[in-house]
Amino acid sequence: MEKVFSSVEDIIADERFAGWYFKTDQRLYSEWETYVSVHPEIQPLVDESVLLLNQLNTEKEVPASQVVSAEQRLLQSIRQKPQQAVVRRMYIKRGAWIAAAAVIVLMLTGAAWWWQMNRPASVQANYGEVLEKILPDGTKVLLNAHSKISYACNWNEDAQREVWLKGEAFFHVTKTASKSRFIVHANEFDIIVTGTQFNVVSKEKTNSVMLTEGSIILVTRDGKELHMKPGDFAEMNNGIPEMKTVEEGSVLAWRDRKLMFTDIPLKEAIPLIEEHYGITIKLKDASLGDKPMRGILSNDNLNVMLQSLEAAFGLKATRQGDVVTITGS
Repeated sequence: MEKVFSSVEDIIADERFAGWYFKTDQRLYSEWETYVSVHPEIQPLVDESVLLLNQLNTEKEVPASQVVSAEQRLLQSIRQKPQQAVVRRMYIKRGAWIAAAAVIVLMLTGAAWWWQMNRPASVQANYGEVLEKILPDGTKVLLNAHSKISYACNWNEDAQREVWLKGEAFFHVTKTASKSRFIVHANEFDIIVTGTQFNVVSKEKTNSVMLTEGSIILVTRDGKELHMKPGDFAEMNNGIPEMKTVEEGSVLAWRDRKLMFTDIPLKEAIPLIEEHYGITIKLKDASLGDKPMRGILSNDNLNVMLQSLEAAFGLKATRQGDVVTITGS
């Protein structure tokens, strides 16, 4: 049920109002603006709340009539909802509401500061884009198309560094003087390192790790550990990591904005292209899906890639918006 505001204290205690008043959270700011536009009847309460907080922040004296009115509402609220009262028992005088409101302001200011310091940051690569990001500790991350990482903003040298990945990324982790751990959280596992280079895929249907330098520990959801060395490639299968032999070049070709095919059928290559560019590919003839694909294609521009696909494999690609139809030449 949608929240109903009947008093100034209700307004001040709402997190959306706090985000709007202190301008610390754009999402909360927008939600509060929307709420007030839909419920204009609360505008007088909002104005009174803003006036009171402004006066507290600037240390101006609140008019006596306003103090009395607010005090009466506070007392009534305490009597009706004693289990939720901020002030349980106290001698009430004219400054009581000011004291209570000041406490609320301090709490909200503290919460706003904490959120500002600990709010998660995120970086996302668009379709068809490969994006590089330098994290607060100096770690370099290369994001594949339609991939995203999230992390806290307040890293320090002694703290554990954590990143959450959706999609695919290559990490070159920087060692800290205290050798603090760097952890990548993926869909089906966590990766624990101190300083190394590795590729991670964390997608709905595909989850894998390739280590190119140093050492890492892959930790599954049931707590099992797999210690990996350079050249190792592990792919998850029903929650269990399986070691496989793969060509490093084919796994990491995306870093150079290329697609490398090693004798896979076209029907297996299509999902890779669709995911990279956010398009739909249709085969005019289903038998084309069995056509073997082997070679390297440029992958930084959809139109160029389609032209290369036509030239290299004797196909015809017709594009209409986000839909590409492939036929035989």
